[in-house]
Amino acid sequence: ILLIGNFPTRWKTAVVIPILKPGKDPTLPASYRPISLLSSLSKIAEQVILTRFNDHLNENNLLCPKQFGFRPKLSTTHQLVRVTEYITEGFTKKQKTGAVFLDIQKAFDRVWKDGLIHKLIALNTPQYLVEIFDSYLTNRSFRVRVKDELSDQKIIQAGVAQGSKVGPVLFSCYINDIPKQFNTLLCMYADDTAILAQNKNPNYIQLALNRHLATIEDWFHKWKIAINAGKTEAIMFCKNIKNLNFPQLKINNIQIPWSQECKYLGVILDRKLTWKPHFLYTKKKFRNTARKFYPLISLNSKMHRDNKMLIYTAYLRPILTYAAPVWGYAAKSNIKILENRQRIRNSSLPLYPRTSSFLHTQRNQQNNRWKTTYDPIYKRHANRLTNEIKRDIEKYNQDTWTDWLISLNPEDLSIYDATRKFTKKYIQVPPILDTDGLKYTPLGKANAFKYSLENSFQTNPEPYNNNHISFVNKKVRNYLAQKKNDNCIKLTSPQEIISITKKINARKATGPDGIPNKALKMLPMNAITYITKIFNRCLQFHYFPPSWKIAHVLMFPKLGQNHKLPGNYRPISLLSNLGKIYEKVILSRLKDHCGELNIIPDEQYGFRPQHGCIHQLLRVTNTITHGFNNKYYTGGVFLDARKAFDRMWHKGLIYKLIANNLPCYLIDIITHYLQDRTFQVKINSILSEPGNIKAGTPQKSILSPLLYTIYTADFPKQNFIINCFFADDTAILVQGSTTKFIIKTLQKGLNEIENWCTLWRIAINTEKTKPTQSCSAKEIPKKLASVTFFNENLSWS
Repeated sequence: ILLIGNFPTRWKTAVVIPILKPGKDPTLPASYRPISLLSSLSKIAEQVILTRFNDHLNENNLLCPKQFGFRPKLSTTHQLVRVTEYITEGFTKKQKTGAVFLDIQKAFDRVWKDGLIHKLIALNTPQYLVEIFDSYLTNRSFRVRVKDELSDQKIIQAGVAQGSKVGPVLFSCYINDIPKQFNTLLCMYADDTAILAQNKNPNYIQLALNRHLATIEDWFHKWKIAINAGKTEAIMFCKNIKNLNFPQLKINNIQIPWSQECKYLGVILDRKLTWKPHFLYTKKKFRNTARKFYPLISLNSKMHRDNKMLIYTAYLRPILTYAAPVWGYAAKSNIKILENRQRIRNSSLPLYPRTSSFLHTQRNQQNNRWKTTYDPIYKRHANRLTNEIKRDIEKYNQDTWTDWLISLNPEDLSIYDATRKFTKKYIQVPPILDTDGLKYTPLGKANAFKYSLENSFQTNPEPYNNNHISFVNKKVRNYLAQKKNDNCIKLTSPQEIISITKKINARKATGPDGIPNKALKMLPMNAITYITKIFNRCLQFHYFPPSWKIAHVLMFPKLGQNHKLPGNYRPISLLSNLGKIYEKVILSRLKDHCGELNIIPDEQYGFRPQHGCIHQLLRVTNTITHGFNNKYYTGGVFLDARKAFDRMWHKGLIYKLIANNLPCYLIDIITHYLQDRTFQVKINSILSEPGNIKAGTPQKSILSPLLYTIYTADFPKQNFIINCFFADDTAILVQGSTTKFIIKTLQKGLNEIENWCTLWRIAINTEKTKPTQSCSAKEIPKKLASVTFFNENLSWS
């Protein structure tokens, strides 16, 4: 097929099964929905063709970004979030938003074949694919099957094949060049199209929408696409609808009616976005669907409770939770509409053993007889049965709890999961305050976090030394421009990759690549060999792949903070797990060279084997205790670096790698590793726009801790001063017989540190930097001379 450019004729015949639409007249042929059955072998061939076509579209970025249908990592929820975010921003700015929801008649069934081929050629589709699609769309036929009878074969004159693999993508290409306008928002999901315009003046909205509709009308006529004007609706979103004059909108010379509410992608949008009509619609849909399953999940059903829960989670709960990121911020009184319906349905899932059903029936009979006769014997029988039911339920719950506890396995960390289930508290993210107001939707919140983090991932504006910055930039630029012959590259091996994968945590969350650690641990030797070859090529070409430089960031609220501010959240980055394995390969080589060259100072206890924060604390307290025993004063300053990891100067780090004579292949790889890194904030499966990381070491990466320790390895050393490091936590200690000596020495050390921080653009938070003195035998003077740091007096504590 790929070589000849011809699609087999036998695979172009479909068997159509008509399915009656709900609530339609069964005597009318148009009341049936056609379901096409195609050859399974044909679908496999289509998938092969589709893979190549998608590669062409994605590599050249040809598909319209407004189209969210049939595209990876995009869904109806994402498009709905985009629409509601636009409307919500209008509410914040006290503007009105006009929207028109277009209905295209038989969009897929009436695609003009010659027009589609013309557009494929315009998209620079490879010639062999154009020939295949031309053959694929020519002389297609179908036969209708009712029970065991088949109709006569009929030729399909237009449209893309229903139920096919390539049909949706071909349709997306056909409407890919739909006209856009600068003052309107175009939203598409397959053939579901919406146009939105925003302004305080309804007349401006009318002008913008009518102009866009006229352009689209001409375009539809040109490409033989029919609009169903009768089903096309318009709605005006605004908080105050009093004295609102609705402007006239027209398409095909037919006036578009204004509606109180419109349905778009399965969600009902009302004028004020209260979501109450949608909740009432969902409630009705949920009730009707639940009735179909009632014989299976009712109290009288003998099906096991676990199977009932499976039916509920697979068929019923998705109805309630569809597009939850869109309406999740609705008023609690409206959300209760769904909660009440869910509570009623869950009550049919019995929390007691099935053997108690007979006792329930007997107890109810005795109660009814007592209410009729008031004979005490019936009441006693009812009470006895009630107590018996309680004992059965208690025994059932205890047995269930015991079985669950026995099933927990310490080896697969199921005990840890059980503990988290009972101890972890979920904190809902409230509306986030951005520069242009509060953000309510997940996309708005994600973008607000993105802007906040983007500001954090910048080099510190102060302190700085322009001459030193120019010097470092020149040295790095000259080094990277040189041609380097590096013959000391230590390649990796399958054994090294296997040893790394054995140690990785199988339960770690997946990153942007979606490859879980559990899958990496189970890779066969053949796949390990291919990964080894990829890593070795990267090492030989001094390269770090861009796809491994993307991070998905989750935001967790800090305790006791105002959670409306984006700065009061702790970011946790998820990186590609395959990229982390490559980082570990680089890390082992970087550690070896750092050990050989003795780069890391002995005073640095962070991220080093057989060193911990307790060891550094013991070192500090032993020093102070030594001063106590010898009747010395001990003075210290505890430094607080502002956003130490997030704002590390990249060029400064590369300069220090060069100055420490590290192998050029490692320097080039780390340079690639730090350049052009991006991130996206993820909230409820919604991703923000990509943000750029212009400074700092990547959070949660394997290489970051060692790179930071290399960056701070040349921290100033002076006589009589003891340096204590644990990552970015830094303390300097001085011992002496007089406080005057202590203060003088500390001041001298702080001056050197200030100069060093200025050279390497490290900002110190002077408000959190505290000097302290301690001594057991001598009295410390009540008033000590202050020490200054960055022109600020540090208060003794």
